[in-house]
Amino acid sequence: MDRKTITRISFAAMFAALTALFITLIHIPYGETGYIHLGDAVILLCAAVLPAPYAIPAAAVGGGLADLFSGFPLYIIPTVIIKSLMALTLSSKTGTVLCRRNLAGAGVAVGLNLLLYAVAEWVLGLAVYGLTPGGALAVAVTTLPQNAIQGAASFALFVPLAAGFDKLRAKTTFHP
Repeated sequence: MDRKTITRISFAAMFAALTALFITLIHIPYGETGYIHLGDAVILLCAAVLPAPYAIPAAAVGGGLADLFSGFPLYIIPTVIIKSLMALTLSSKTGTVLCRRNLAGAGVAVGLNLLLYAVAEWVLGLAVYGLTPGGALAVAVTTLPQNAIQGAASFALFVPLAAGFDKLRAKTTFHP
């Protein structure tokens, strides 16, 4: 294995750990069972600096571990899928971390997170909790404000983090 690959794997592991930490340790309880976290900002940053084959597993592992550590193992599978898709919306191929492409991608990622967690809530409501379709839909709709706040906060944190990475020229570490 060459040095570049080892560096990227190491940084992917670091981003996975930071994602899990930002979700598990830095979260604000919301409602009866949910919470708002800033781990998605780490996922967005990871996807903007690492190539997709490294960013996707980092996002999936970090998010999945956070669900396990936070006592929400039922959400591991949806989280792994959703965080992987979020990581696909940004690109490490751009010259800078903070660029139009990645700002648009971060917006799409936040939208995907909002929509797909509502779908996951609906499916879990039907399949696991035995709710009627209308009841499951009502539960799914109640998650939208929480996920919108979380997405907006993560997007707002991503912007200065990305600017800082650009100022430090950190991207050359990932794309020597």
